[in-house]
Amino acid sequence: MKSFNLVIFKYMKKWLIVFSFFGGMFFSACSYRQVELIGIENVKIDKTSKSGVAATIFARINNPNNYKIRVSSNNLILKVGGVELGKAEISKKVALKRAVTDTYPISLELNYKNMAKGALRSLPSILLKQSVFTEVKGDLKGRVFLFSKKFPVNLNKRVNLVGNK
Repeated sequence: MKSFNLVIFKYMKKWLIVFSFFGGMFFSACSYRQVELIGIENVKIDKTSKSGVAATIFARINNPNNYKIRVSSNNLILKVGGVELGKAEISKKVALKRAVTDTYPISLELNYKNMAKGALRSLPSILLKQSVFTEVKGDLKGRVFLFSKKFPVNLNKRVNLVGNK
């Protein structure tokens, strides 16, 4: 019986060493560097309906990591033309390419129910302008495998409304 336990112990010891080695390799390769939202290049109003506004923001984002990151959020506060529109949600998750700075289209939805008071009256005049001062605040959530991390967003910039004259 003692020799049987000794054989199992040696067998388990080998597997423990193998799992420790591969586990160490996996977690050392998963070092995370902060994703940076560099700026907003353009805003495109996709559609307006009875329920809200759908827009696409073309954002320049730097992903310094050597793996893809999926970005989502549901608490971005949007100000356009000095008027706070309210909380916007990312309708489609965005996959950031690995180790590159690129421009990504981010689809946002803003429901009229979530709009700040007075924003609905100002919306038509804002949409008729060629460029507007835009402010985006909140957190974006990046996810890789089972791990996720929030990174803050605080941008103030004048941007062009694409599709407007």
